[in-house]
Amino acid sequence: MSNKAEYADVDLTGAHVGGDLDLSGSKVTGKLEMIELRVNRDVEMQDKAEFAGVDLAGAHVGGHLDLSGSKVMGKLDMSAFQVDQFLAMTDKAEFADVVLTAAHVGSHLDLSGSKVTGKLDMNRLQVNAELVMNDSEFADVEFVSAHVGRFLRLRRSKVTGTLNMDSLLVGESLFMSGEAQFSEVRLVGAHIVGDLDLRGSKVTGKLDMSSLQVDRSLGMHDKAEFADVDLLAAHVGGDLYLDGVKVTGTLDMSRLRVDRSLFAREEAEFSDVQLAGARIGFDLVFSGTKMTGKLDMNGLQVDRALSMSDRAQFTEVRLVGAHVGVELSMSGSKMTGKLEMNSLQVDRYLYMSDEAEFRDVGLVGARVRGNLSLSGVKVTGKLDMNTLRVDESLYARDKAEFADVELTGAHVGGDLDLSGVKVTGRLDMNKLRVDQSLNMSDSAEFAEVDLTAAHVDGQLIITGSKLTGKLDCHELEVGRQVFMERDATFSDSIDCRIAKIKGDLLLAGRFEKNVDLSVAEIGGSLLLESPQWSDGATLVLRGAKMGIIPALADAWAPKLDLDGFTYRSVARSAGAADKFESWFGRLVDYAPQPYDQLASVVQSQGNSTLATAIRYAGREQERSEERGAAWAWLTTLKWVIGYGYYPHCAMYWVIGLVLAGAIVLRVSGKGRRNGMPYGLTYSFDMLLPIIQLRKRHSDIDLQGWPRYYFYGQKIMGWVLGSFLLAGLAGLTK
Repeated sequence: MSNKAEYADVDLTGAHVGGDLDLSGSKVTGKLEMIELRVNRDVEMQDKAEFAGVDLAGAHVGGHLDLSGSKVMGKLDMSAFQVDQFLAMTDKAEFADVVLTAAHVGSHLDLSGSKVTGKLDMNRLQVNAELVMNDSEFADVEFVSAHVGRFLRLRRSKVTGTLNMDSLLVGESLFMSGEAQFSEVRLVGAHIVGDLDLRGSKVTGKLDMSSLQVDRSLGMHDKAEFADVDLLAAHVGGDLYLDGVKVTGTLDMSRLRVDRSLFAREEAEFSDVQLAGARIGFDLVFSGTKMTGKLDMNGLQVDRALSMSDRAQFTEVRLVGAHVGVELSMSGSKMTGKLEMNSLQVDRYLYMSDEAEFRDVGLVGARVRGNLSLSGVKVTGKLDMNTLRVDESLYARDKAEFADVELTGAHVGGDLDLSGVKVTGRLDMNKLRVDQSLNMSDSAEFAEVDLTAAHVDGQLIITGSKLTGKLDCHELEVGRQVFMERDATFSDSIDCRIAKIKGDLLLAGRFEKNVDLSVAEIGGSLLLESPQWSDGATLVLRGAKMGIIPALADAWAPKLDLDGFTYRSVARSAGAADKFESWFGRLVDYAPQPYDQLASVVQSQGNSTLATAIRYAGREQERSEERGAAWAWLTTLKWVIGYGYYPHCAMYWVIGLVLAGAIVLRVSGKGRRNGMPYGLTYSFDMLLPIIQLRKRHSDIDLQGWPRYYFYGQKIMGWVLGSFLLAGLAGLTK
């Protein structure tokens, strides 16, 4: 039936051909009916054969069926068709509607170079070996529940309608690469035992691969382009490649599972990406990537590394509750929107360094089991690390820049290094705990710093830095030393009330306003190494406790508040405490305690003379500030018994009064008349209260004004005696 024969209608329904059936080059202008046809060997319908419609439903070809180069202008119905060898529809064959529903091809099905202008229905088709559809054009293609034993190839093909491969099973690999073009593609619930290759392809509509299973790798790279892509709950047994891809719509990979790595490198471009609840067995790499929309990785688990580095660009990124097994790197990346990593867990290192730029960053309640590096980073908005835990060290060096930083309740297991950092807003480290040292040195710049109730087990170092705002270290605890030295500048006040420093406190910077250490405890020494104080600056040590204070001649603040300040010792250097007058001259308000404290320390060092001088100076300062009766009383104590510190002053009064009495006796002549040519003994006896040296003196009755003088001298004797006894008893000190 060949050799360019022409027929109208041909009916081979139920026919049985023992050999070959050759329709090559034929033309059937009507319908070619071959329902349940049985051909033992081959069927040839090629060489530009033309048919109006062909019905091969339920037919069985024992060899192969070749439709290469043929043209079927109507429906080609091969539903439930069975061919034991291959089915060829190649060499620019053209078809309208093709039905291969439930068909069975024993070997290969080849559609290379063909064109199907209508619907190609291959639902439940079974191809034992390979299905090739390379370099072909199709409208709508249905592959639902189809089974291809080995390879399915769609390289360089074009599907203008829907390509539906839901529940497809491919025994080895599916190739949709090589600049293949598709409108809408469905692979929902499909299973590819080998690789799925979409390299260089273009899908203008939705690519739906939800619940897809690929046992090896899924490639969507090499400048492939997609609109919306759905990989919801999909499973890739190998790697997923998105290198150089462009996705203009939403890429939904929520609950995706990739057993090896997911790569999105080489300037890949995305809009919105969903990876919520996804699991990556090895690495997730977004190096050099650009994302204009939201990247949602909430609840993501990456067993090894998550890389978002190498100048990658992002808008909004969410990593809330995510878990990264080894390290998370954002070095050199840029994020214009919010980066939210609250409750993130990184088992080793988190890098946000090397000139990376961020706007708002949230790390509330996050856990980093290794180091967290923020060196060289720039955060223009808020960096919120409240209750963050870093098991090793947190570094923010190399000219890192921040606006507002929150570290309230955070815990750093190693060092917190802020060397060279710049914080233009508030640095809140309230209740922070650092197990080693806190370093804020090397030309670092800060505005307002809050270290209220913070705990630093090692050293607190503020060297060569600049603080333009208030340093609040109220209730701060430091296990070792605190250094504020080497050109460090504090433009606002320092509030370290109730602070506890087990080591030394070194003040060697420039202090523009008050330094308040009220009720602070310093176990070591207070060291003053040439600090620079502004004229109005006050060092407040009210109620503070220290081990050793510097020599009083050192560079103390212009004003001191020392009431209740206690210490064990003054530095043992030349003239350590003998400059007490200038030291006490800096007191904001007089209080007796600072004088008593210094005197007690000096006396314990074996210098009782200096201790007495200090106590005396304290009463002198008190007298200078009193008025009225109090001033008169203190003045009397001073001149009579030296406030009780110099009771021998009373002897000068005794000698003076005795001599005065003798002069009175001599001038009045009463002395000679009563047998007292000098009158010294009498005058002395009259001065002594209670005690009587000679009874005869009491029998002498002086007349006139000398009598009244000695009345006064007796009173003065009582007064002097009372003052002397009070002074010796310590009642006047």
